[in-house]
Amino acid sequence: MRVILYLYIISIFIPVVVQSLEVTTDGKEEFAEGSEALLTCKYTPTDALGVDITWTRANASDNIQNLVVRNIVQDEYKARMELEVSSNFQGKAGLRIFKVRREDAMFYYCDIFRENDNSPTKVTTLDVQWNYKPKITSDASKQTLQVGDNVTATCIPNGHPTPVVSWLMDNQTIQIDERFTINENTSSLHIAGVTREDHALLSCSTQNAVNVLTSDQIELDIQYEPKVYLNQSDNFIQCVSQANPVAYLTEFQIDDAEPEKSSNGVYELTGSECVNITCFVTNTMGIGNASDIVCPFYIPPTYQPSTGLGGGAIAGIVIGCLVLVGAVVILVLILLVQHKSGTYEEPKKSKWEFAQDNDDMYENQKPSSTGAGAGTDTGSDAGKTTIKLNTEEIFYCCIC
Repeated sequence: MRVILYLYIISIFIPVVVQSLEVTTDGKEEFAEGSEALLTCKYTPTDALGVDITWTRANASDNIQNLVVRNIVQDEYKARMELEVSSNFQGKAGLRIFKVRREDAMFYYCDIFRENDNSPTKVTTLDVQWNYKPKITSDASKQTLQVGDNVTATCIPNGHPTPVVSWLMDNQTIQIDERFTINENTSSLHIAGVTREDHALLSCSTQNAVNVLTSDQIELDIQYEPKVYLNQSDNFIQCVSQANPVAYLTEFQIDDAEPEKSSNGVYELTGSECVNITCFVTNTMGIGNASDIVCPFYIPPTYQPSTGLGGGAIAGIVIGCLVLVGAVVILVLILLVQHKSGTYEEPKKSKWEFAQDNDDMYENQKPSSTGAGAGTDTGSDAGKTTIKLNTEEIFYCCIC
């Protein structure tokens, strides 16, 4: 009992030692524009009770804005801000900002109070980062350039932190060399002695931690005389040219003949010999030309009057005639062979009939009593078959 009494008396005269609050922030926090930003503010001991949290901010002009007062977000900021933990803080007193804006980039102060215990104010900086589309300007955007002129272009970035600038020609990165030079911060590009290959679309891009953006394009309008090429396809020679401004006249010269205008830039080889061909192309900057010795791929067939019948029809007629003549000749040979073998002679007669025929023949050969038949020969071949062939008639018949 005495020990308890002593402790009670001591507690009256000696105050209870309570751990003081300690507040910490990250000092500087970076967030991209449009993202959600969470500003860190922590305190210890984490189980401290009865704490009051206050958030304020100030811009470069020291205009103070109260965002959170005694754990309550002020009405004008409720739509965009809230405390990290709204009931049991557990050592956290962060401020969340939805869709952070560029104008939110300020100094933010976190204050935590407990009854009879004031903690020091801690400050953190909200660094809002962005990158907007850059702009490009050039001294060549309002004038026409010619081969050999110099050009300077400027890229105007709009971002934080300051973006890195790079240069593009027809969307391809330009390699920096003696002819393409940039200034110290890469925001200006100088092109010395432009060529016809520099006739292109020029742009610049900017890159930082937020994103990469490319400017609009400006055209480097470089004018030059035509550059001419000859292309051959079969017997057609095409004159191809690159020119700025556009060419208005194309002419072909064959060997030493006078040049002739061409409406479509194509020349057709009609002969059978190789020729020396030259193509002239003209625009307001001058005349370009290209020459070559070209030969026809094939010789066009010459025209022949039609006979009325095709070659196949004539060949058919000739073959038919030959077959017909051959058949007639074979038939004639067969008849001759049959004739010699007696196929057409009359049947052999008996001895009596043969004697009778001789007597009749003898009587017929006697001179007539009137003399009219004297010396007349009825022919020893009477009654036999005689075959005459007219080959001209046969061939004529075949042709008809």
